[in-house]
Amino acid sequence: MGQFEKAPLYHQLGVIKWRQEEHKEAIIYYEKSICIEEKITPLQRTNLADSYTDIGVVYYVMDEYSKTLSIQQQSLPLNRPDLSSIYANIGLTCEQMKNYSQALFFFEKSFEIAQKSLPENHPDRIKNKL
Repeated sequence: MGQFEKAPLYHQLGVIKWRQEEHKEAIIYYEKSICIEEKITPLQRTNLADSYTDIGVVYYVMDEYSKTLSIQQQSLPLNRPDLSSIYANIGLTCEQMKNYSQALFFFEKSFEIAQKSLPENHPDRIKNKL
């Protein structure tokens, strides 16, 4: 197995460790996946944004909100279909940090992207209308 095939495996090991609530180990596996993914061409990448997002979630669960915000902002490729959800997650992190104006900015950005990119009957778009 080549080095590049290991990236998705490291990502999945991170998911497993997160579900086992072994947060520090999960971060280590996500970071290994990111290291490999960043070395390959964008078209071959499978988990780069997911690994960044998942590390952000782990830090969020660990109440390390500033790390969550930093990691999640690194995971914002413009062509990602769930960009609206990523912005909403950043908004939640800002809200936890009691930075309400920044949270509002990211929630509005999430809503705007959802309105433009999701079909009328998509559950996330419906949720954003409430």
